[in-house]
Amino acid sequence: MFVNEESLMDLEIDKLTEQYTLKIPEILKVAISSLTPEQKKKLNLQIMFGMAKAIHDSRFDPEAYLTAREG
Repeated sequence: MFVNEESLMDLEIDKLTEQYTLKIPEILKVAISSLTPEQKKKLNLQIMFGMAKAIHDSRFDPEAYLTAREG
């Protein structure tokens, strides 16, 4: 699911205006708090990429690629 670093930095993203809460184990929170600001930025981009991919996958319609018939 992870995209390479250069592709992430080249993504055109709208202004970040909304917050989304995510529950994680405490050990993960502690580990994240030790990341550098640059590493946290990359993590945030990876999370947004994963969310976008989950939405994209949820809308996947295999028939769109398997038949020329109009739905």
